[in-house]
Amino acid sequence: MATKKKKAPAKKSTAKKPADKKKSAEKKPAAKKKSEEGLSADFDSSLFAPATSVKDSEKQAKDELTESYRCKELINKYKSIAVYGMSKDKEKPSHYVPAYFIEHNYNIMPINPKAGGIMGLTSKKIEGLKVSKTLMEVEGEIEILDVFRPSQDAVGVVKEAIERNKEKGDIKVIWLQEGIVNDEARLMAEEAGFEFVQDRCIYKEFVKILPEKK
Repeated sequence: MATKKKKAPAKKSTAKKPADKKKSAEKKPAAKKKSEEGLSADFDSSLFAPATSVKDSEKQAKDELTESYRCKELINKYKSIAVYGMSKDKEKPSHYVPAYFIEHNYNIMPINPKAGGIMGLTSKKIEGLKVSKTLMEVEGEIEILDVFRPSQDAVGVVKEAIERNKEKGDIKVIWLQEGIVNDEARLMAEEAGFEFVQDRCIYKEFVKILPEKK
């Protein structure tokens, strides 16, 4: 009886299956996109901001120095100050700021419609001052008009100063205290020929130059 020959087992192929082209194509753009996202994340446009910020800061510092120097010149030059809105309340800046200037030999003239005739001060040199109800009533020569009134009242004060100068021509500076800002008043005052300061405390500006005065 003839024996059947056994068939040799088929050899397994060692060749690697080709990669799925479709899947590869899908993966590559994703990798590229990820790379692009990484680049955009690394790029920070705000890195350019400090240069502009520094430039702005330098300009602000220069403007501040210029304005501070101008204030210094005005305080040194003029010694007669009318205080519009001076208060009897010794706790308020509108009282103790002008009182301080009296101690440093400035001539102070209070203006307050509600204050009555004589205003007591903390000054050792002067027991009381005559108070005028309006700017026009002030008898002495005014060089600086120092204003302690709300910002919305500044235009009215400037108009009064213009009217007074038509008659007396004495006011050189209109000074709005710290926190008082009115650009309409500023334009009106500058057009009328006044020096104009706003949002600055005359006491603080004086203290800056005090060492020079000693």
